Amino acid sequence: MIPAGQVFRRLLPPIAWAAVILVITGIPGESIPESDVLKIPGIDKLIHFIIFAVFGVLTYRGLEALNTVKKERSPASGFSIALISIAAGVTYGALTEYIQYCCLPGRHGNYQDFMANCFGTVFGVFLMALNQAKK
Repeated sequence: MIPAGQVFRRLLPPIAWAAVILVITGIPGESIPESDVLKIPGIDKLIHFIIFAVFGVLTYRGLEALNTVKKERSPASGFSIALISIAAGVTYGALTEYIQYCCLPGRHGNYQDFMANCFGTVFGVFLMALNQAKK
């Protein structure tokens, strides 16, 4: 069994990034400063994609680091890490959109943002899995 301290240390980056995402998505709509950049069509979806791609990368890296601590590698372990990372990103992406939809004045969670979150997560995990396969 892996000591709790090692688990926490390995998973701290994705947990911290999840907190950053929650803070960003929790900013009231009227508090977001006006910017010409934010008026670019599709930029909102690109931002969602990027922040969740980072989440996917960090989650994959954290789980991969835990896997190396166990020293029990199997051919399926990389696939399992990818699936768990994607499941975490999709779940968290849905949760952030739901919180925006029901709980935050001036913010509106929607399906398109959720899909950008999902695609970003999958992209980040895919990059990490591809990188891992090259090793």
